Amino acid sequence: MAIIEEGAKLYPSYPHLVISSQAAVGTTLKVMQDYDKYKFYFRNLPPDPDLNYNTPKTHFAIAKAIGAKKVALLLEEAAWTECARKGCTVDTPYGKIEIKAMKDWVPAEFGLEVVYVANIAVGQKDFLPMLEESARRGAEYIFVLSSWYTDTITMTKQWAESGAKNIPIGFFGGPNQWGVFYNLTGGKALGTMSIFYDTPDVPPVTPKTKEVVKKLNSMGLAADMSVHYYYSEVYRIKQAIEKVGSLEMDKIIKAIEEMQFEHTALPSKYVYFGYKNPNFHSYTGGYVLVAQFQCNGKPVWITPSELLKEVGYGEDVQKVSNIKLYKSPEELRKSCPS
Repeated sequence: MAIIEEGAKLYPSYPHLVISSQAAVGTTLKVMQDYDKYKFYFRNLPPDPDLNYNTPKTHFAIAKAIGAKKVALLLEEAAWTECARKGCTVDTPYGKIEIKAMKDWVPAEFGLEVVYVANIAVGQKDFLPMLEESARRGAEYIFVLSSWYTDTITMTKQWAESGAKNIPIGFFGGPNQWGVFYNLTGGKALGTMSIFYDTPDVPPVTPKTKEVVKKLNSMGLAADMSVHYYYSEVYRIKQAIEKVGSLEMDKIIKAIEEMQFEHTALPSKYVYFGYKNPNFHSYTGGYVLVAQFQCNGKPVWITPSELLKEVGYGEDVQKVSNIKLYKSPEELRKSCPS
């Protein structure tokens, strides 16, 4: 919030853009409420109500598709997850957002019974009690609403040694999105699932996707989702400047709002900034590419292809992502070379 206020003070004398990968809906709410003052500000992430609702749906679609009926929810206890933990209501000039707590909308929309909910404290290191309780309650899928505040490396190691080790577990954000995650866990990540784009073999969401990943990986850099978001925005700004033909910022902002754009990791409908709805100047949440770490850490994409088709991923992406490629953690431990 401090950045957007300082930017507003600076803009009249120094026109500029701010594109920020944070979830707080309060920032772009300011853009909607006082456009002329805050129009320079964009969010290359869905706002927290959408990030807590539409984006995690991929995991529950997978849970249902593999036959799970009971799920455990392990939710990072941070400001950005409040809508998932408690539900939230936000009034905007472009409509009202009303999101139920995750424990309520998962049963209503997916028919899955939520048997256990736990909050993960920032900095927590002992995850065994919640993993064991998930198993004791009969969970058949564990979803972890994580970010970089949650040590998913330690959690994965503990999961693999716990009574929950045969329960499929899916992670949201964090180092689980890195190609080196499997090695960082000493192979304990076998069978885990994550939003995943950090490999030269990533499905080609657009012609830029593989190119960006290969360049970053060649420099020893990971291409997690946040990296894709920021690198994509550089392309967008370049395209907008070329369209306008100058650095006249008001015109560039309008061009950014109006242009259709090819992202490196998401369909164009997710990254359109001009929707006159509560996601104005923000990304829109939706189904994403989730991979399972199989033998030797090989990522295998398992988001149901029909869901990818529904939201606009191309055929080249659809044909490499298939829920039938999923294997249970127990099966992988038995079949993969040790």
